[in-house]
Amino acid sequence: MDFDAEVEVPAQVIDNLSIEPVYVPEEPFEKEKQKVNLAAKNGHDMTAYSIIANHSTPERIRLLNEPFEDPDGHASPPIVIASRMGHLNVVEMLVKKVRNDGLVFSFPISK
Repeated sequence: MDFDAEVEVPAQVIDNLSIEPVYVPEEPFEKEKQKVNLAAKNGHDMTAYSIIANHSTPERIRLLNEPFEDPDGHASPPIVIASRMGHLNVVEMLVKKVRNDGLVFSFPISK
């Protein structure tokens, strides 16, 4: 088999492809924030919990409170993202995690 052969793809097929750009943060901690926020957005409470639980207390506070800016330019902490998406399971988990760890939410709430 020749894997170096070129294949012509019709322009109509290319035009119908919808590929969204993926933002990959540079800093390792930013990647963790992205993972928590994606889990919150998609309703994956246990994924968010496991990521948060694997960090020190100062990092947990940051993961819970720091807004993460998505490619559309929206910046919100995970509890706001989960509530906007209607994921009560994630909101409840985040509230319980904060309460059980003796942490506090400290992000500004906008109208």
